[in-house]
Amino acid sequence: VKSTNYYDIARTAYCMGIVNEKRGEVDRKNRCLDDALWCLDCELTQCGGDEMLVKWMSGRIRFRQGNFDEALKDFERAIELKKTSATLALDEDEELGDILNEKGNTLAELGHHEDALEYHIEALQLFTATDNQEKAALSLKDIGRIKSHLNEYAQAINYFEQSLKLMKRSLGSDHLSVANVLVDFGSTLSEANDTSRAIEVLDDALRIVKAKLGESNDAYADALHNLGKVYFKDHEYSKAIITLRHEVEIRKNMYHYDERVLHNPPANDHDDFGDNSDNDGSSSSQTASHLDKRWLFLSQSLNTLGNVFRQQKDYEEALLNLNEALRLEKHFGVDSLQTAKSYFDIGTLHYDEKEYTKAMSAFEECQRIRLKTLHYDDPLIAEVLESIGQVHFSEGDYDNAMKCFEEVLAARKFCEGQNTAKVSKTLQHIGAVHFKRDEVDRAMACYNEALHWLKQKYEEDHISFAEIFNLQGKVYSKKMEYKKALDKFGETLRILRLHKREADPEEIADILINKGVLNNLAGDQEAALQDHIEALKIYKEKANAVSRGGTREHHKALNAKMGDALHNMGSFYASRGDNDSGLKCFDEALTLKTLCMNHDSLKIADTYYNMAFVYNTRGHYNKSLKCLYEAVRIRTLQLGEHDTLVGDTLNSLGKTHKAKGELKTALEFFDRALVIRKKHLGDCHENVANTLYDMGNICDDLGNYDDAIEYLKECLKIRMKNLGKSHEFVGTTLYTMGFVYDNMNRQNEAVECFEEALENRKLNYGAEHIYVGHTLNVLGVTRAKIGQNEKALEALRSALTIIKAAKNDEAITDTLNNLGNVYKDRGEQKEAMECYREALQIRKNLHGDDGEKVADSYFNLGNMYNDMDMKDMALECYKESLWIRTMKLGNDHLKVAAIHYHVGMVYYKLKEMNNAIQHINEVVRIQKLQSNNQLNIASALVLLADIHEKSGHEQLAFQRLIEAESLLKEIGLSDEHPSVVLVRKKMDKYKPIDGPMERFGLGFLTRGAANYW
Repeated sequence: VKSTNYYDIARTAYCMGIVNEKRGEVDRKNRCLDDALWCLDCELTQCGGDEMLVKWMSGRIRFRQGNFDEALKDFERAIELKKTSATLALDEDEELGDILNEKGNTLAELGHHEDALEYHIEALQLFTATDNQEKAALSLKDIGRIKSHLNEYAQAINYFEQSLKLMKRSLGSDHLSVANVLVDFGSTLSEANDTSRAIEVLDDALRIVKAKLGESNDAYADALHNLGKVYFKDHEYSKAIITLRHEVEIRKNMYHYDERVLHNPPANDHDDFGDNSDNDGSSSSQTASHLDKRWLFLSQSLNTLGNVFRQQKDYEEALLNLNEALRLEKHFGVDSLQTAKSYFDIGTLHYDEKEYTKAMSAFEECQRIRLKTLHYDDPLIAEVLESIGQVHFSEGDYDNAMKCFEEVLAARKFCEGQNTAKVSKTLQHIGAVHFKRDEVDRAMACYNEALHWLKQKYEEDHISFAEIFNLQGKVYSKKMEYKKALDKFGETLRILRLHKREADPEEIADILINKGVLNNLAGDQEAALQDHIEALKIYKEKANAVSRGGTREHHKALNAKMGDALHNMGSFYASRGDNDSGLKCFDEALTLKTLCMNHDSLKIADTYYNMAFVYNTRGHYNKSLKCLYEAVRIRTLQLGEHDTLVGDTLNSLGKTHKAKGELKTALEFFDRALVIRKKHLGDCHENVANTLYDMGNICDDLGNYDDAIEYLKECLKIRMKNLGKSHEFVGTTLYTMGFVYDNMNRQNEAVECFEEALENRKLNYGAEHIYVGHTLNVLGVTRAKIGQNEKALEALRSALTIIKAAKNDEAITDTLNNLGNVYKDRGEQKEAMECYREALQIRKNLHGDDGEKVADSYFNLGNMYNDMDMKDMALECYKESLWIRTMKLGNDHLKVAAIHYHVGMVYYKLKEMNNAIQHINEVVRIQKLQSNNQLNIASALVLLADIHEKSGHEQLAFQRLIEAESLLKEIGLSDEHPSVVLVRKKMDKYKPIDGPMERFGLGFLTRGAANYW
């Protein structure tokens, strides 16, 4: 009031404004700066003051107010006046250098970094000319900051190093200005990925500030903030949390947070997240530029701390910090860009947690504030729109996701041509939409274009390339171009391993799992296994680290990934026959999955299902069934009883019950699986054919030959349609159909099937393959049954040659037996005997003297000697066979009854009736105990009656005939049936009957019958 030197008053008011800003007194700061501007106006209008000085001071004030456009005009006018009225040579005028620097800072605030750079360089030249090292150092620091912003880190680092050198020379190594340069320098080093040096630089800054000012000041808090961000980038999350918490504590104490925020009502009544009732797009009572910067710094610190916890997957702690930052901003009733940033970070957190509704709400709030505050083509508008698109994408709304991404792409190509990395990122998102729509070629085109944009910004092997290579690998994988996919995944891993400090080890492990799955599909199981072993090691190391300082949710997620890896490893081991390692992996997988998943999870069902496969392979059918029943329970619960996975499990249950010999139960499961597979896959799918094939086999084993042949015919029709006549599965089906036709006594059709199967197998395996030998073997046997002995011999001789070349001794003996049977039927006894003896010797070598198949060979030799009327030799062979079968199978087996019958018949021919009766009685006893074939029992009783009659025991003979008649009536034969008529005729006349066994149908006991198989 008393002075007319308004310029000095303005300077004093400006200094008071700065002090009030430091104290957080926003209103007082604003009043001081407004007073300073009023004084400067008076200086010009009333006192005719120096316009250059007034405009310079006015620009500085407006800069402090955040009114950068007006500040820029003032600085431009001051520079113009300075240059036209300079008393010193312009290259020696330090005041001009100061104004140039301040104009450069203003341009930088407005985003005009290239223009700002020119003014800082001009200022540097002036200070260098006047040898003002301190001011030259400040210009170098400003240039370094701009170069860093332009991502020209090498040049930025060079300018900061020059600045530090001059600053230390002029002010000393421990000056606060040195600390300020170190803080900016540390941030740039971090951006340049030199985190270890960044930490050293920031530690040095902290040392200087602490020695000069202690810890309770903004400079120390700023250095802590930057150091925390470096630790965050370096994945040193525990150190980042400690550092940032220390910073937050300092700022809260300095700013009296508890008094001014917690214990005071907010500026508006809308503290709850997402409440927009007072936000109609108009400016709030305080603009962002008038909000105390110290609260913004605290808000930024809380945001950064929240993001560190988010990266650690500690979502609860992350949300606490992010919400605290948001409440702080809303406390002052300000819709600032920092408020938008808080909403954006909260949205990202909810997105990570897959809470898409909450994420969308937060992103929309961020978008509302940014649209109100920024120009529509600002990069931050595109950033939030891209995130909204990602939410749509994750919810499966690909149309809206594509709209968002395409709008972002257009904006970024128009406004951010220089930021090609962001253009590349948007193209990757668009490619992902195409990928989800199965438009793989379009997806690949987007990824290729993304790669092109990225190459404009980064040098080869930059870590950003890894993500695109990974996406390209997934496209090739979907196209089943496994080699190209593996090449891309290999490139991804190579780049990530080059950037170990930046790359997340968990991400590397995830890619290794994908690569391992692909290697398995490509047939390289060893490589697949090694990929999974390496991934599992990484997961375990990460889990150990998380258990010491992470969250329960993250630990559960890692357990799930380890469970999946072990599950795959178990499958790899099992597929190559290492069942012990497979089961060990499956057990560990199951343990980990039950720790982190619901016990009715489908992934747990998958592991049970694969464990069942291993148990089945080892013959542990009860354990296999236990796993399969648990798998089918979970899958039915989660997917419904008609899902394809349920059908697959039912099919496996059928196979296991079949392997266990529970054929009727197996058939029930196959029938249920067939219904589901036909419903979901159609009547002509190969899986339907597989089930039909199994059902045909079981019906054949059960003697339901009509059903068996119908199932196999349907299977054959499907396989010929889908796979073609020459496919090996078609040959297998024909081969099996041949056996069923043979069992139905339709040998001509059996021969046709075996001949077609033979041609198929020659085509698929070659004429000398053992499968061809097996087919020739059964073809020969079947031809022999219909009297085609010449062709039978030809087939069996060829079979024997092939099987001997394959050195399959077991198959050799079977073929020799079959060949011997044909020779025997042709009356070529010498050749038959040679075949039987050779088979016997091989079987003794294979199984020892008491092997069950040795018994079969003795049985065949006995039949041969019997036909040659060499009864003693026949009896000796039969007794050897009887001893082995009784020892191996017990006294009550039907195969034992067959030997008793032949021994009894030899004794009958030798007229040793008591011995004959003894053995035929055993036949009757075993038949009654084991067989439901009443006709066979009746036949044995008739034979016994004949023997009794020959022995003179007519009463016993008559009793056996009465018993036989009763059995024939029980099975429903009429009085006119030939078998009934014959029994009654014997009862009437007691006359002996030749060949009773043939007349009464004891086909199962005829010599050599079993040996055709």
